[in-house]
Amino acid sequence: MSATEKKTPHAIDLQVGANIRQRRRALKMSQETLAQGVGMTFQQIQKYERGSNRVSCSVLVQVAETLGVLPASLLPQSTGAVTAFTADWSERARLVYMTSPRLFDAIAAMDDTELKAFTIAAELITGRQKRRLAAVPKVERYSLGDADCDDDAGRDANIFRNTRHDDDDEDESADVQQLAVA
Repeated sequence: MSATEKKTPHAIDLQVGANIRQRRRALKMSQETLAQGVGMTFQQIQKYERGSNRVSCSVLVQVAETLGVLPASLLPQSTGAVTAFTADWSERARLVYMTSPRLFDAIAAMDDTELKAFTIAAELITGRQKRRLAAVPKVERYSLGDADCDDDAGRDANIFRNTRHDDDDEDESADVQQLAVA
């Protein structure tokens, strides 16, 4: 980058700055007042609001406290990837709760040490499950494609067959063990 080129602020920095400005103005607070509350100059607040300087996490927390909001409220709305990830975990949590409300409540009540011990125990159990599954004959997946699928979502239907019986090529249908919708 040459000395004459200006660096363009990142879209997230611009949004964080705009959110800070919007909240500050809603409170009818000046940049000077916000700067005093955070312990910096009003020029620095201007730079944050314009997005020309990136707000660090510690400053974001101080600004949020001064503005009387949670730090997350100053961040931009989540992206599609974050939303999908969160939705996936929310669905998993709902399934755990629906399957076993007592387990869900017990996990929610654990402190950090108990949660760490629980996680280690769960990893040990799933490790045993993986070893047991490794002893099961190898399974291959065959896609029939969307055109052959009758389900409402239009997902692929898959045939799984046991590869242990590859010698018996005369009757492939005997190898079909399960028809599953992925």
